[in-house]
Amino acid sequence: VSQIRTSSIPPNTNCSWPFGKPLSEAQGIRLRFNFPLDLEPQPVSAVGDKIVVKAGGNVAAEVFVEKCDTDEVCSHSWQTGKCEDGACTVRQSFDVNIEDFSGGFKFLLVTDRSDGKNIYNGVDFDALFISSCPSGADVHCEADAGECMDGACVCTGNIPCACPCDVNRVVSKLNAALLWIMVPLVIIFVGIFVWYRRRKIRKSREQKAVIQEKEEQLEAFRNSVVGMRSATTHYMPKSILESDDAPLADELLPIPPPLETIQWCWQETPHMMSNHGPDVVVGNSADCWIKYDSALNTMIENAFQAYSDTGSTTKTTISQSMTGALKNKISFYPPSVDDSKFIVRWDGYKVDVRDMQQTKEATGFVRDIQRITDVTVPAPPEAPIERNEIDLNEVEIGNSLPDELVGEPQMVLVKGDVVQISSQRQDGWAFGTKLHHNDEVIARELVRLTSKESADTNTFTDTGWFPLDITEIPSAEELAALQAKVGSTDALQAPSYWDAISDPTVVQLHKLNQSDKERETVVKAFMATLQPPRFSKKVEVVGVERIQNLAMWQSYVVKRQTICYRETGGTDSPNAMQGALNRFERHWLWHGTNVEVMDKIMQQGFNRSFCGKNATVYGKGVYFARDAEYSAYPAYAVPDTNKVQYMMACRVIVGEFCPGLRNALTPKIRDSSTQTLYDTTVGLLSNDTMENPSIYVTYHDAQAYPEYLIKFKQS
Repeated sequence: VSQIRTSSIPPNTNCSWPFGKPLSEAQGIRLRFNFPLDLEPQPVSAVGDKIVVKAGGNVAAEVFVEKCDTDEVCSHSWQTGKCEDGACTVRQSFDVNIEDFSGGFKFLLVTDRSDGKNIYNGVDFDALFISSCPSGADVHCEADAGECMDGACVCTGNIPCACPCDVNRVVSKLNAALLWIMVPLVIIFVGIFVWYRRRKIRKSREQKAVIQEKEEQLEAFRNSVVGMRSATTHYMPKSILESDDAPLADELLPIPPPLETIQWCWQETPHMMSNHGPDVVVGNSADCWIKYDSALNTMIENAFQAYSDTGSTTKTTISQSMTGALKNKISFYPPSVDDSKFIVRWDGYKVDVRDMQQTKEATGFVRDIQRITDVTVPAPPEAPIERNEIDLNEVEIGNSLPDELVGEPQMVLVKGDVVQISSQRQDGWAFGTKLHHNDEVIARELVRLTSKESADTNTFTDTGWFPLDITEIPSAEELAALQAKVGSTDALQAPSYWDAISDPTVVQLHKLNQSDKERETVVKAFMATLQPPRFSKKVEVVGVERIQNLAMWQSYVVKRQTICYRETGGTDSPNAMQGALNRFERHWLWHGTNVEVMDKIMQQGFNRSFCGKNATVYGKGVYFARDAEYSAYPAYAVPDTNKVQYMMACRVIVGEFCPGLRNALTPKIRDSSTQTLYDTTVGLLSNDTMENPSIYVTYHDAQAYPEYLIKFKQS
């Protein structure tokens, strides 16, 4: 039987060689290879190249070249037990028992016809019919003038025969005394060997099963996550270190911001002071200063910060009636700029931070306002910020950016980072979110070098645009590292109540009908804090839409699972995971937006370059409110031309949080040994506690997923 020599029996059209004579007297078939079997190596479970001996349609034997990495893998009877060059070697000859089979016999060469551009010679062997052993089944081959060749017996006349060649068979020339001594020893040895061999085979098969299961899990994980890429090198946008005015290393060290408590207040008419409780009176009651509530206080402070950023000339006077810490009353010489950013309106009143006045718009009645600042010198940092030395020769520095992407968020990459793409351009640029940080300390250092510690940086560690040519499809090791953080792939599937996904990278909106129970649940949560006396205006919900973006949902799930696994120590037991979710996930928090920004949020997520510009009191991140009442103010949920406002009900994985600091680019360090930061900062309004704050500020875009878009009007 040969694919090499022309003198062999030619195969049929289906690559089979039928036997040429009856086998009624044969004990078996011996395959003797003239050249080593040269077929494409394959896993045992694969459909690939193999020799099949069939009897009456039943398989009597299969022989193939098996892939291997250790000798233990090569455990079949027709293998030598040796692993060479990544494949198990096949014995030069071996016997096939046909006693339990009947019918027509034939050889069959099964091939998948895909040799990966390699050349394999195929098969070249003799098929020999084995006769019975002349001296009996238990007599050793060489005791009857036979010869053992490669473990098979050839009897007198060069006839293949069934006499045993293995050492535990009787050799007639041995004397009886030696026989009685040797047989028990041989039996013991064979028993130990068989036990050991079976144990090795069992371990090998178990190891194969584990490897196969892991490979199947990784493949399922790879297929379940949309658009993953892995960074092949460090990358940062054009470095400020290339400029002539590059700062010295010491200039790059962050300066801790002052810790401030800000309170805005308005001046009441003296005879009306009896209408106010002592908890809202500031300082000496004779001065008649009354606190604004928490929400208005924050909005007025944001307007003040926006006006301060214009570089206006200010003058400061000290209010002598106040005691304790430093307190400032500030008024401005107004510049010629658009005043919409510096005026706060609510319930028929407006506050203008330029002239420090509150005006009742119906009557024009004016009152003075003031800003009370309690300044505290910050304590020394608990631990210095670690700075990894980075060889810029090993960093790919972006030298160009498409004009359309100027001003858009950009992302730094560390070699080994795994990124999920949510948008891709034809010019080779993609927008993505990191699913796995290979080294977040290095990523923060790359951002620091790029942005020169600027508070208005457009470069981030976890999301933004990047060039695709410095990425590739993730390796098995990178996928395994990511999967270890995520656990089961079930969590990455779309929620069961979603509509079918047509494109996992494009947002889909599903309008909820008035009769939908889902809509009723969302509206009830939204309206919970928009009722009198907490909220004076009447609110009408004009529409609710479910936001379906599978790529963004998977980014959120990976971040959520990472934080929860950190809490549970890596265990995925249902009770432990549910406990972590109850502690770290908020369902829902509220985010007011405007018609220009909401489309970007729904497609790209809560990027800080366009979601975190209005507020900096508790850090420069993305702000979410515990109560819809706070986010419903027009300063946050900005009305469109039809007076429709927009708010998002969001799932947010807040993780571990700490008090926020003004203009802070990141939360504080939580664990100095690993340079791990807090996940979120919070803002405490009146009657808040650290266990239940009103404001959450996130610094990783994947920490929040906008589940619903709510459209409403106020009257």
